[in-house]
Amino acid sequence: MGDDYRQALRFCATAAEREHSYASASLSRVRTSLLNLRKRICTIETRSATYKATETIDAQQRLSEFAQSLDGMISGALESTSSSLTRKKAQLSKFTVTLFGNTKAGKSTIREAVMRGNGETIGKGAQRTTRNIRRYDWNHLQIVDTPGIGAYAGEEDREYAMSVIGESDVLLFLVTDSFQETSIQALKELRDRNKPVIFVLNVHYDLERPVQLKKFLESPERWLGEQAIKGHKDRIRKIADDKLGMRKVKIVPIHAQAAFFATRPEHVASADMLHVASGIDQLLQVLTDEVEQSGPIRRVQTILDDSIIELMDIESELLKQGKLLRESAFNLKDKFETLSVWLDGYIGNVNDRIEYQTKDRLSPLVKQISSFVDENIEKPDVSSRWQKRVEDVGLDRWMRDFSQQLHNEVLSHLEEFNRQVSVDLELSVTCEVGNIAQYDPWDVKRTLRWTSTGATTVSAIGGVAVIIGSANFWNPVGWIAGTAAIGTLALSWFFKDRETKLQTNKELAAKQLREEIEIMGRKVANEVKGWFYKNITDKLVRVVRHDTRQLYSGMFNLASELKTTASAIDSETAAINRRLLVRTGEFAGESVAENSISNIARNPGVRTKFTWSDEETSAAFCREVSKALNEAIDGIEFATLQEMIASALTPGSVSPEMVDCKQNNVFVRLPEREMGRAIGKRGHNVALANRLLNVRIHCKAEETT
Repeated sequence: MGDDYRQALRFCATAAEREHSYASASLSRVRTSLLNLRKRICTIETRSATYKATETIDAQQRLSEFAQSLDGMISGALESTSSSLTRKKAQLSKFTVTLFGNTKAGKSTIREAVMRGNGETIGKGAQRTTRNIRRYDWNHLQIVDTPGIGAYAGEEDREYAMSVIGESDVLLFLVTDSFQETSIQALKELRDRNKPVIFVLNVHYDLERPVQLKKFLESPERWLGEQAIKGHKDRIRKIADDKLGMRKVKIVPIHAQAAFFATRPEHVASADMLHVASGIDQLLQVLTDEVEQSGPIRRVQTILDDSIIELMDIESELLKQGKLLRESAFNLKDKFETLSVWLDGYIGNVNDRIEYQTKDRLSPLVKQISSFVDENIEKPDVSSRWQKRVEDVGLDRWMRDFSQQLHNEVLSHLEEFNRQVSVDLELSVTCEVGNIAQYDPWDVKRTLRWTSTGATTVSAIGGVAVIIGSANFWNPVGWIAGTAAIGTLALSWFFKDRETKLQTNKELAAKQLREEIEIMGRKVANEVKGWFYKNITDKLVRVVRHDTRQLYSGMFNLASELKTTASAIDSETAAINRRLLVRTGEFAGESVAENSISNIARNPGVRTKFTWSDEETSAAFCREVSKALNEAIDGIEFATLQEMIASALTPGSVSPEMVDCKQNNVFVRLPEREMGRAIGKRGHNVALANRLLNVRIHCKAEETT
């Protein structure tokens, strides 16, 4: 171990300690923002409780349920970031190299070779020998051996292996000459965490048989020479580029079994030849160069980049939940306004409808008055006869049926409103932040509970029916008694002028019955109106309106709070990104001040764009940082908006004349050949430009003639 190597390791430890303090302070501010978010959510819940919504939409309960789920996500995020930093603090003085790859790829064999072990942990066949994460100190490095990916019960092993990614400075990803699909999936997860990866191509050629060992020693280039492995290396590069977006990859070919055999006493005679032929020295030199040339940068990446990615996860979840909540609130509000218009019209027409229906119901009775008087005024049981006519109208039954009809019509629209909202906004969102918290933040099916509302209203209908039945505000016996008195009076005049008096008496009796029916109709109509106002307009509709407004207003407020907190986290993320670039530039020999970088948008491991005022310095800085991080770096000089947008679409070749700015919407017409480069894979490049300049860029290919 040379002086440069020892000095680099000391420098790595110092850099890690300093950046850990910086990241801790930043995450402490994020923690404060998240805790403040929880307090503001509680305030929104309290405000929503100003009115008790009995048996309808309980806005406070719905918002409380969402807040509790959101709180679970926040708690999980806080736990994830805190525990990650705690683990890193214990490893600040250690440069960590993690062995990663499929089962039987040769991880344990390599470790046994460099640690000069006895081989007892090397797997045989399908056996999974590395069931837990193991840590070893070697050459002043911490070597971490992880479970293999893709073995029997491998999902559990994969989770074990992924748990140490955040602590790793460099990953040795072992692949064989048969690169497996499970390796690609594992690499995607490593790529998402933006970890430096060195591919170790372990060539399989069994040396157990003496004849095969002899052939290998006679001509090791037959298996490890450039021509022998060119196809494998090309395939790894293609997969890394196509599947993972990795621009440059390091590939080191080795024969792990030969390296291990070189440490065994039974192969002492050919140990030197095996050691050289195995290529293990090349791998060890790559690691030594990585420490000496990029060690501090890798340590800074481990501390800062991992914090950046965790904060991006939290910010992304907050924005996603805020967007879902806001869209749900808008949908609920729109649907409710449609319902509200119908309710206004319906309620406005109810009084006229009740008047009309009551008159219509009593109309047959009115039509019977003349004939009834003619036929019955002189009969002694005229009162009971009239009472029978009134009973035949079925007024009490009609009132019950009509009230039920009004109730059902309103309820039907409320249920349809609920159904539309449920269909349009049916959500089943599972959120993961650092694989800590999984939750279903809001199920709109539980938001509107019309079933209980309907049951309560039905009970109210029954209560009104009892009131109508017991109030006895129409009394046919009393009316008939009056009519009978008129009849008696008419008989006393009979002998003076019988026909004249009888006709007069009939007219008077008929008039009195019409007036009594009219009074009875008004009482019936007023009673139904009163019932409708009390049980439908006041108890149901007003409460539904109030609580629905409270619900979507609370949802809008929650969405706003989520966006505000996400913005605060984004500011912290930008500051750490800025710090990472500046510190990397410093280690790469291009020192700049942090305040020289203004806005910044970054997709870790892929591309970074930032605004900058010194183009000459920016070019050198971007070049060196790009090499150090293996990530495209674009510095955008301050200029006109059109010029900045054209530069922000690098690597696409765009001139300012192609850019048409209309407020926040920007339209760029490009030659067809530049579209792919300007937009980027899956739109990543144009998305970064949008974030950097806070615009919305629309790219369109120019028509060619």
